[in-house]
Amino acid sequence: MLSVITIFILIGSCLSSLSAAIVIFQLLMIKYKDLANFMIFFLMVTDLMIGILTPPILYPISLSWCIGFISLGTSFRQWHKFLVFLIAYCMYSIIVKEKTISLKNIIIYLICTYSLSFIYGVLMAIFFTKILGDLCLMLTDSSEIFFYSLFVWEYLPDFTILIFLFIYYWKIKKVLVKEAEECNLKSVRKRFYMKKLFGYCFVFICYMFPFFNALIIAFSGQVKNWETYREILLIAYSWFPLLDSIAYGFTKSFKRNLINIIWKSPDFDTTEETLKILREEGLIRPRFYLDMIGESEINSFI
Repeated sequence: MLSVITIFILIGSCLSSLSAAIVIFQLLMIKYKDLANFMIFFLMVTDLMIGILTPPILYPISLSWCIGFISLGTSFRQWHKFLVFLIAYCMYSIIVKEKTISLKNIIIYLICTYSLSFIYGVLMAIFFTKILGDLCLMLTDSSEIFFYSLFVWEYLPDFTILIFLFIYYWKIKKVLVKEAEECNLKSVRKRFYMKKLFGYCFVFICYMFPFFNALIIAFSGQVKNWETYREILLIAYSWFPLLDSIAYGFTKSFKRNLINIIWKSPDFDTTEETLKILREEGLIRPRFYLDMIGESEINSFI
């Protein structure tokens, strides 16, 4: 019989996978895609994979099974943070610096970061994964080599990225506040996108700190029940992709695109083509910028 915690983990995994799959589906259905669609697509892929890989880790069949799925899960979780950083940097570059980033450079970044993430995931799984009874675990002892390896290769980049997220989004906020005052936007809308920017940092903290705290607890030798320890880790592991989907995927553009998929409008493709041309010419703001302030591309054009 499944425990309440196990059911909670499986519900989180299913909801995370479903939400990421819905966002991916609507992104694939968009005829005229932009840079924001491209980056969000890959972020949602990592969320989908993390959600899918949680149940196999929960019920390992053998050590090789355990190593295989933990290596995949670790590599996608590692890649996830590099994608979060890329999105923040692109927003900062476009909104604050008013510079565009070439698609070629982004593709090179994606290939390099996933290659590093995959190698890291495989090595960590091979050298540090064990099975205790029917539990598939990476943190099974207080080895100093394990602790320092994990800290240098995972948590040091995590804290560095978190610092940059706060810096980038603080500077973006200052630009948005200035533009809001110049455009006389209502204070309600200003509060909305300030919360949106903070939400990106909050989601990353939800991703980072449960695993960091688990590392400290394991290294200090305070773990008395490894099953409870694993379940707490998997709760964080299974639910944070859902927060990603809410923060990055369920935007105003997402709702408009999804409605059009369900109830097809004959004028939608023509409007999208027009907006694509206007974005490329720099006559309207990027789609993610308008999503942050709760504005429609059509309204901004009109």
